[in-house]
Amino acid sequence: MLKWAARSSPSWFLLSHSIDAILWIFNKKPVRVRATGIKKKLVSMGIDTYDVIKAEVILEGGAVCSFEGNWIYPDTYPIMAGVTMSVTGTEGTIATNTADPIMQKATAKEYSIPGILEYEIGNYRVGLRRNMLEGFARTVLGNSPVLATAEDGFEAMRVLCAIDSSMKAGGKEILLDQAAGV
Repeated sequence: MLKWAARSSPSWFLLSHSIDAILWIFNKKPVRVRATGIKKKLVSMGIDTYDVIKAEVILEGGAVCSFEGNWIYPDTYPIMAGVTMSVTGTEGTIATNTADPIMQKATAKEYSIPGILEYEIGNYRVGLRRNMLEGFARTVLGNSPVLATAEDGFEAMRVLCAIDSSMKAGGKEILLDQAAGV
């Protein structure tokens, strides 16, 4: 594990990216958060942090977003740490898993695979991570507008703080508009 893992968690290190993306895509405020986590394997190895965190975030309008961040996959699994995510609303659902680079989408009318998130052509990596890095570089160089604002980051941090609060409270639901300091 990373030497600093005890000062972080799967939510802050892994889920932060997915939560930020969902809030940006939907452009809806988070209203409720519920989360649970397990501290067992890593604690037994002297790393005081969560092994796995599961969180449910409800957005304005009622979309239900489920997230899981996992730091303890077996060595035989294709990735060391990963995130699964799904969003379900009244008109459909979308799901992805970092161990499987295919995104799935279902509506009342059709099932589709809207894209492969990452793949390799020869020794050249193509997809989500590369696109994010290239997009960031273009923004820093002044060739692209800033798409994510500080306010976007603040909303994602409110969700992460609520995840921590919910886990500390044994999975209690946190209402973001009523949460002091969240």
